[in-house]
Amino acid sequence: MPKHTFEAAEKFILSREFFGMKLGLENITEFLNQLGSPQYNYHTIHISGTNGKGSTAAMLASVLQEHGYKTGLFTSPHLISLRERIQINGRIIPKPSVCSFIDRNRKLLAKKKLSFFELITAMALEYFSKCKVDIAIIETGLGGRLDASNVLNPLLTITTDISYDHVEILGQTLAKIANEKAGIIKPKTPHLIGLLPSQAVKVFENRCDNMNSTLIKLSEKDFKFNLSKMTCDFKSNGLQITNFKPALLGIHQLRNSTLTLKALSVLPHFGYKIKKRAVVKGLKKAK
Repeated sequence: MPKHTFEAAEKFILSREFFGMKLGLENITEFLNQLGSPQYNYHTIHISGTNGKGSTAAMLASVLQEHGYKTGLFTSPHLISLRERIQINGRIIPKPSVCSFIDRNRKLLAKKKLSFFELITAMALEYFSKCKVDIAIIETGLGGRLDASNVLNPLLTITTDISYDHVEILGQTLAKIANEKAGIIKPKTPHLIGLLPSQAVKVFENRCDNMNSTLIKLSEKDFKFNLSKMTCDFKSNGLQITNFKPALLGIHQLRNSTLTLKALSVLPHFGYKIKKRAVVKGLKKAK
């Protein structure tokens, strides 16, 4: 029997907001070490950006699920319940799993004074490991370099776009903001970027050079939009889709869709079998 009801566990988790936002990885890394570093037990894709992170993450997760891969998804914020942030194959984390995590770790969580986002990130990473997902799509909370989610060894990292956000924390210029977002790039790990401002692109080029990582750029040659019909054609790395209309509405979702397709076209290099029919079906089911 769990020691905590879900209501008590939720109250404890939300109380962590008292500690505010913490930038830095030492706290969560030490905590995850105590849990056996669960984040290394499955493949991950890590996504940063100013806008489009959540939509891109949801579309990637939906398509991978459609291919038969057991897929975790970690996003923020939530609308009704914090459980929405942690999903496997479209199902939010069960209440007993939340209670169990708090039962087992409450003393250590209190001792280390993990923030709300650090706690919820750690819970997601352990839950995905316990459920033996094949892959998890992880969205950053804020920035990237010092974000609590930046404890992964991902197959691929992605930056959706760059614009002015949280300038009091990330910096007053696009180059400084880009530097924070680019902090998720890992050594010898490919990084995909959307259509970014030139000053931001330079930051990512330098970061990838320093990390010996391949920079993959979404190009206008990869896609063509039909704005009257809100459809797009896409062709890159052998993946070709025509007259596609995403389930998520808006021209920004056309952009997010093309970035998702570009990411999917990269995944066969890691042994993932990507099929056109499943791609289209998965994108149409994305929520």
